[in-house]
Amino acid sequence: MTQSAIPIRDKHHQQRPPVFYPQPYILYSSSSKYSIYIYTILYTSHPYTSPIVPKINIITTTTKMPFHILPCHPRDAPSLSEGMILARLTDPHWAFLFTDPSPAPIIASSTQRLPQNLTSNRPARRHEMVLDSDSNQPIAYCRWTLPPSLVAKGDVWLAAQVAEPTPEESAQYQRDFDAASDSAGRVPGMKSGELLEFRSEPLEKAEESVLQGLLKGEEVLTIEYLTTHPDFWRRGAGGMLVRRGTEIADQYGIKSYVMSEPDGLKVYLNSGFKVVDTVEVDYSRFGGQEPQVHYFMIREPVTVS
Repeated sequence: MTQSAIPIRDKHHQQRPPVFYPQPYILYSSSSKYSIYIYTILYTSHPYTSPIVPKINIITTTTKMPFHILPCHPRDAPSLSEGMILARLTDPHWAFLFTDPSPAPIIASSTQRLPQNLTSNRPARRHEMVLDSDSNQPIAYCRWTLPPSLVAKGDVWLAAQVAEPTPEESAQYQRDFDAASDSAGRVPGMKSGELLEFRSEPLEKAEESVLQGLLKGEEVLTIEYLTTHPDFWRRGAGGMLVRRGTEIADQYGIKSYVMSEPDGLKVYLNSGFKVVDTVEVDYSRFGGQEPQVHYFMIREPVTVS
């Protein structure tokens, strides 16, 4: 890259030795769906008579952005379920819950159950996914729950509300859900007995302590589920989805809440969440190899100017 000598004058208008700046100097960049705009400053000056004058050059390079956010639909269930389950099975604590953690049957059951989950509690739940432009497949998913005050408004974040199904579709979704569930309404193949209760009880107590104790019942926007297909980890898809929800929280001046596992901790910290409690559950008596760790996190709203 070439360099340009820039004369510098002191307060007595005496020329000092020139300072060299690379050409161009990139100030910042911004992006849209299809183009990246790079703003550069080219410094120019007359060697004896003029001060330094910045000249702004805009260079546009056309490129297709790899990811973009879309609302979810029940027809996306196969791709969403594959990403969810493959991601969850990378967690040995979650895989341990199944008698056979082979992905195929769990993905198949999840695919049948997901349309019902997507269309239930529509007034409060918001669902979005990240689509990979190259494969045209969903590669990340997030579900949020609005607090009662925002539900009552009836017009909050409607772009992330799954379209209302017809009565016939609702009936079919329920039949599919029931057919892909065990007698307890869970994904078939999950272990029974005391294990699930033993692991979930301390988490439920900690959550109640945070929401009712620390926050004293204050309303929060809650992340219920966030997952990214393992092939697309550490490429920003999860952070994109989290920011969509925190923008809503900022708009209405409310806190956000999430219970995070270790793999998701960095995404939430980078989005402004802070850890307010940590719970470790040692379930070695059931065969667990190491304690299960969860972080309870709160994000304060940022004032929107």
